Amino acid sequence: MTSPNPPYLARPLPGVSPPSHKQVSQCLISFGSNLGDRFDLIAVAAEEISRWDVISNEKPLETSRLFETPPIGGPGGQEPFLNAVGAFETTAPAREILHRLQQLEDRLGRQRRRRWDARSIDLDVVLHGRLVGGASGLVVPHPRYTARRFVLQPACDVVPHFRDPRFGWTMRELHDHLLEEAPSLALVTGSQSLRELICQRLETEHGIRYLRQQDFTDTSQSSDTRLKRRG
Repeated sequence: MTSPNPPYLARPLPGVSPPSHKQVSQCLISFGSNLGDRFDLIAVAAEEISRWDVISNEKPLETSRLFETPPIGGPGGQEPFLNAVGAFETTAPAREILHRLQQLEDRLGRQRRRRWDARSIDLDVVLHGRLVGGASGLVVPHPRYTARRFVLQPACDVVPHFRDPRFGWTMRELHDHLLEEAPSLALVTGSQSLRELICQRLETEHGIRYLRQQDFTDTSQSSDTRLKRRG
């Protein structure tokens, strides 16, 4: 008598491909526009991204509200930006997501003339799972997002629980910390020895406390951990 539920054999027979298991990552992307019909450009971009076949059906694209913010840096005389974020789960690597976003920017008429210049559409990868690092045009997490309220505020709309893989703070904690009276600065580029030297001089000469990356590994510190001036 045969068993109605034969045991599953982990090793397949010759000629049979084993089941593939792709890594699924939570991805956070940003939208921005300060040229042309800003609302329509962002809406078109979001609509196209929502149809990507690399986005999970279980966790499809979810977008935030739109926020209008003044331009930061770049040439003067620019119009305000409309900003939003989108979150989804994907099996695609960060490099592929960035490539798709840049192709979409080109189709929507973005022209890359000067850094931080006015732009019809600006799409970027902010977070991609627990990925930390980058090369040749891609750095994840985005090196400046923790200081940008126009990214953190919309992120709290859709994924306040997402955590920065470097030090474990959630989007909500990062946003609330940014609103605190004590300003903070994150050094994310250059060699570790150079960053240490800069921080040590700030502490010695100006009484500014600094925290190393490993100080953030205990997530129980949460948003009570702050960079602040002594006295």
